[in-house]
Amino acid sequence: MKTALVTGIAGQDGSYLAELLLAKGYRVVGAVRDVQRTSDFLSSSLMSRVELVEWDMLNQVEMVDVLSRYQPAEVYNYAAYSSGVGMFDDPVGIGEVNGLAVARIMEAIREVDTNIRFCQASSSEMFGDAVESPQSEETPFQPRSPYGAAKLYAHSMIRIYRQRYGLFACSA
Repeated sequence: MKTALVTGIAGQDGSYLAELLLAKGYRVVGAVRDVQRTSDFLSSSLMSRVELVEWDMLNQVEMVDVLSRYQPAEVYNYAAYSSGVGMFDDPVGIGEVNGLAVARIMEAIREVDTNIRFCQASSSEMFGDAVESPQSEETPFQPRSPYGAAKLYAHSMIRIYRQRYGLFACSA
């Protein structure tokens, strides 16, 4: 049975992904800031079928420990400060969680097992005031917020880790 680690499992996209992975026969580990608090947000049906583990997006040593302990085949990073109201209130925190944490996760993957597949939740906010609609792979990035800039940093680091280290890493 494959194990998938999902950050942001208490959010809409993370919980839908967890349901899909469970239906495909995966063991799902939800990486959360606070296990007690998160259990209040998950449906009881999902709560009974996933394992929750505490995960600090700013602590690479803890990430290494969790990856070593649970040995996931896949890691999905859906945890992030969201866009919208307040995205200019804490630009440093947004940069840490939405940008630098992605590099930390990939470094932890490199240390534990380079065969772990990594998928990052990306954002159209990287395009900012796009010059065309719909956007394509050729549309230039022009983030207009800390959120968009942090997501673009994560997107860029994923490309770098793929090219430099041969990791299976993608933005979705």
